[in-house]
Amino acid sequence: MKGIRLATGIGLLIGFAACEVQVRSGSPPPANAPPTSRQGTAPAAAPMPRVPPPAPTTAPTTRATPTSPAPSPISAVAARQVNQLAIVRSPAGVQQMSRARSVRPPASRNIASISGNVGVLIRQRPPTECGLQQPMPDTRPNYFVHIDCNRYSPVVGAKPANTARMAKLFRQGKLRVSPPASAIRSVPHGRSQVTAAAGEQELPAEVDHRLEGTEGPVKDQEQVGACTAFSLSSALDNAIRRLNKPDTSSSMHIWMRYGYPNMGQAADANLNRPVAKWDEWPYNATDACKAYKGSSTYGCGDVYKVQQDTASKDPRLVAKLRTTDAAGVYKITSIDRIRTSPLDPKDLMVVLATGRDIWVAMSTGGAWSKVKDGVIPEYSTAGGGHAVIFAGYKTTANGRMFLIHNSWTEGWGDKGYAWISEKMVRQHLYDAYSIKVEDGAAPPPPPPPPPPPTKDTCAAGFGRAAPGAICTKICKAQSECSAGTSCTQANGQSNSVCVADNPLTDDNCADDELVDSITGLCVVMCSNDERPAGGLCD
Repeated sequence: MKGIRLATGIGLLIGFAACEVQVRSGSPPPANAPPTSRQGTAPAAAPMPRVPPPAPTTAPTTRATPTSPAPSPISAVAARQVNQLAIVRSPAGVQQMSRARSVRPPASRNIASISGNVGVLIRQRPPTECGLQQPMPDTRPNYFVHIDCNRYSPVVGAKPANTARMAKLFRQGKLRVSPPASAIRSVPHGRSQVTAAAGEQELPAEVDHRLEGTEGPVKDQEQVGACTAFSLSSALDNAIRRLNKPDTSSSMHIWMRYGYPNMGQAADANLNRPVAKWDEWPYNATDACKAYKGSSTYGCGDVYKVQQDTASKDPRLVAKLRTTDAAGVYKITSIDRIRTSPLDPKDLMVVLATGRDIWVAMSTGGAWSKVKDGVIPEYSTAGGGHAVIFAGYKTTANGRMFLIHNSWTEGWGDKGYAWISEKMVRQHLYDAYSIKVEDGAAPPPPPPPPPPPTKDTCAAGFGRAAPGAICTKICKAQSECSAGTSCTQANGQSNSVCVADNPLTDDNCADDELVDSITGLCVVMCSNDERPAGGLCD
């Protein structure tokens, strides 16, 4: 048995968007919403250390482990019933989830940008697989995007994701994840069916986060190579909706902190820093171009008639960045890197099955401008780099496919989404990440109950709203509950308890964390992969 450190953050996933990059040395159906250079080598960025969560105000209580005979074997079904955490929401919490997930994300419009004659610029330059491209030549011939010309460098501070452990916990039914909008109820259940004979649940044959109400809006990066910011903000949007909030994050805020078309730069500049909502700083491509530090070849300066890499000298933009930093609400607190060499598609599937989007980097090709029936054709010639997010997968007669959430408006593909084959993913994907997000506006968690007499019981004055639920304070009136909780009676229990309106679930935690079965907070899981109880492990 050992003490476990507490953390209050939340989990998230990764996607990708198009932009031009220079390789840096180092280690490796929603509504349309607007998302969010200097030549030569990318500006150096400091390594991104993993910041440990704050220590609890009171040291965790530990107890001696008594010597006892080995427990008798129990079935997987019984083990799941013992270890699975029931998530009970108050009526107010159910309404909050319904509002966040059942309503189509509102459109977030870009601030109007005046661009030059892009068509003339394109005709004056030789054909290329990167730079300014027409992603919808047949339906929107005057719309262009910027594809980055080089692979991205990896996120230095990302820690390896343990997808094998996650898959094992998922199969055993020990992961408690947020349910889809169609399954909202007081005590939600997992999204997969349990196989009675084996007592274990398999990964679903199909996952589509659009159907679960956890995808943010499709955004529009226009002709600036800011796909890394747009994809990161869309991954953030998914995490925000899994926290049952309807907000959309500002791609502009994320981009203006680094301005260089590189995933490593995007992560380094935004880890553990507050990110504002879209309305605090809507996307303005003209201003975004002023922050662009990529190559001037096929850059945005000629398009928007501005000088690239001048934002840091513009008093208006410097002041706007400062005030928006102060208005930031959400924070990316950790990043997990999913193994891609060699790539096992099941590593991507298990992350997506828990509800989290994945932030990915891919080499694109001309096939991305030839989407038909929502599917990207297969291609062999890799063009520039592009960052997007994966938001699901499905199994078809022709093999498995993954769902891309792009940043090229709802006019591209199937309202901004497209399916890509597993073969193309194996061939062209080279980086994949999931992210953990913290809600800075969330009310502080209620004080944890005192240590229970045993690991699986509640302390005096505390009870459960359902078997296996979090231990919470027994109440007779709402006035006895703290902010963010409601005095609720559920499932025929004799006592009412202070139930969290918006409780954390395992998909809100980092890859090496689970929700503590007594405190309700994200904590580092036990060494045997079990769920801690009051910070304690057997």
